[in-house]
Amino acid sequence: MGLAETRVPKPLRTGTWSKTLCMGNRETSREIDQAAADWAARLDRADLADEESSALAAWMAADPRRRGAFLRARALALHSESARALGQNYRPADFGGLVEAKPSRRMVLGWGSGIAASLVVATVVGLSLDAPEAYATTRGEVMRRPLPDGSMLTLNTQTRVSVVKRGWRCEIELLEGEIFLDSKSSPDQNVLVRAAGCELNPRNATFRVLAKAGGVTDIVIRSGQVDLAPPGRHTTLPVLLRAGTGATIQPPDKKHRSALITVGQLSTDTIARKMAWLEGNIAFEDTSLEEAAAAFSRYSDTLIAIDDPKLARRKITGLFAANDPAAFAHAAAASSSDVSSKAILPSSQAILRAIV
Repeated sequence: MGLAETRVPKPLRTGTWSKTLCMGNRETSREIDQAAADWAARLDRADLADEESSALAAWMAADPRRRGAFLRARALALHSESARALGQNYRPADFGGLVEAKPSRRMVLGWGSGIAASLVVATVVGLSLDAPEAYATTRGEVMRRPLPDGSMLTLNTQTRVSVVKRGWRCEIELLEGEIFLDSKSSPDQNVLVRAAGCELNPRNATFRVLAKAGGVTDIVIRSGQVDLAPPGRHTTLPVLLRAGTGATIQPPDKKHRSALITVGQLSTDTIARKMAWLEGNIAFEDTSLEEAAAAFSRYSDTLIAIDDPKLARRKITGLFAANDPAAFAHAAAASSSDVSSKAILPSSQAILRAIV
């Protein structure tokens, strides 16, 4: 078997890199965890240079276990970062944390019957520590739900999510629609969001995630920072999204083996417009009437019908109440002298017509 060369970081004290030669013996989990911790520490101190990023990507691609170890190390780094924020005198044991103790033989023998009894209780009561909770909103409904870690989750209209508590982590999976998360990481709690194969690990961040058609994911970061691991993450480095940025992730397809990520800076007005639904509004800027009508259909059973293709392509800008499409139709008509609107009772349809 030939030699495979992998670049692994040494402790930061030396500021140099060493080369590890892997022969017939498989790298142990402890060695992988140590290397992952070194990578996480280096990334926590500063952004990696291009050469270092390439080395990290190659290291993770060489063994599927390394990717998981690196994500665990990054999560522990966030965990430690929150603990440091409590001050150097913070001691988890003083606040009811677990204290490690060596089990005696009597304890080990007693555990057998104790575990069996606990399994019986769990079976009878029907409880599961990993049992997911499902939340869903109907058309026109917006829901807020506090999470076990202290974060606040908001579901937009026609949204479905699954929430499960796994140890110190709360995992949210966006199945459909749009969510806003105000995350509150702490030394003993954290939250993870999954959407269309992406993983988002926030650092006390407020951000919105929208699942679009075709597996496209749209992300907006209002505050804090979020680590993004896109689909195909076993060979892709996490992307750090900072406050004021947006990201669009196109899933892998026949032409592209890995996800296509577009990241850009967003203006304050753009962020406010994308999150207007949190206040019960819809915001448009240079949006076609056809697209605006489709947006209102997510919130109301009243449909906006446009009887002229040219009129459907006309642009509109403004802030409107999400639950009042008829008022929007009247406002659109009032903005142009050659457009009229008509509401049909009962309020099931609002029609926009071009005046000939």
